[in-house]
Amino acid sequence: DMGALWDIDQLQAYISWVKRSLAPRMTAQSERILIQYYKSQRGAAERSAARTTVRMLESLVRIAQAHARLMFREEVTEQDALVAASLVDACNHINACGDDMHAGFPADPEAAYQADADA
Repeated sequence: DMGALWDIDQLQAYISWVKRSLAPRMTAQSERILIQYYKSQRGAAERSAARTTVRMLESLVRIAQAHARLMFREEVTEQDALVAASLVDACNHINACGDDMHAGFPADPEAAYQADADA
């Protein structure tokens, strides 16, 4: 049954397999998104200089590649780049607020990705 949920063993096996099998390549569009996000963070008045370093850009790339692997893609798409930026944004917001119990996820992730892409 294609609609059945995976148990933890199946999920662990899948993640292990894609980690070994896929090395997603960045596309020009996904690179542009991550670089633009990084530049906006560098230019933000409320930015933390300790957090906004080249390591942040490297982390964004790794997160986007990890999401692409999870989605079984050989290229990092715009969606993967947006997920990476959203995740870093959420972490920065949680750290700024000091409240990690109120982070939410969109009810319709596809619509949220599209809204981010259109912005």
